[in-house]
Amino acid sequence: MRRSLTYIGFIGTILVFASCRTTAPQFDYTALARASIVLGMDIRMEDHHPLYLEAAEWIGVPYRGGGNSKQGTDCSGWYIASTGKRTAHKLAGVPNN
Repeated sequence: MRRSLTYIGFIGTILVFASCRTTAPQFDYTALARASIVLGMDIRMEDHHPLYLEAAEWIGVPYRGGGNSKQGTDCSGWYIASTGKRTAHKLAGVPNN
């Protein structure tokens, strides 16, 4: 009886420690450094990195009314091109393509 309680306690301890394991988030430090330079600001560890990486890709894109690509865009076109593909949000008055 004592042996089985020891065995159960040992297995329970292993399960508790195994379930507490966490992994560190994976960052692309090179891309974040480039985005920081392009945006002219520091990007902190607690910031939303995909947002900054996406914004850095759009720096220098010219304004074009009704456009929605990196050839030229307006604000609603930028929203659709950069976030609309990944989210279910829809803008009022913007046709779904």
